[in-house]
Amino acid sequence: MVLNINEKFNIVNSINKLLNNVLSIVIADYHGVSANEINSLRKDAYKQSINIFIAKNTLINNAIKKNSNLKCLSNLFNGPTLIACSSKHPGIAARLLYSFSKKTKLKIKLACYNGNIIYKPEIQYLVNMPTYEEAIINIIKLLKEVSLLKLLKVLNFIKNN
Repeated sequence: MVLNINEKFNIVNSINKLLNNVLSIVIADYHGVSANEINSLRKDAYKQSINIFIAKNTLINNAIKKNSNLKCLSNLFNGPTLIACSSKHPGIAARLLYSFSKKTKLKIKLACYNGNIIYKPEIQYLVNMPTYEEAIINIIKLLKEVSLLKLLKVLNFIKNN
């Protein structure tokens, strides 16, 4: 499909608006992934408030050049590119694509978080980053363990004395 200059300009502006509020971006190669699999990925992404889009690399580059937080990604797009981004939690888009890549031929290329590029080996850190709720649960578990351990020490001390 041939796009005229106004349509391209509108696409670049919509991509730029979308990328202005994101916490992280994950870039993947969707070569070999069927349209049905992409549609199921989009459904899962919609449920988790993750934006997924596919556009021409030149249009994505033009949108990224306008965004100061994401200039580190300029000219890194080649081949079929799928972009997932989230404005709620930095690791949630990476989690979704990581789990999806285990089931399909999707290949995660890199991610961007806090203006830094994260290449494939380090993306696991982004995937494992706990959400706010998970972090609170972990802290509560830790506090329970610590307080229970102190209680056991006191009871053991009383028993021995």
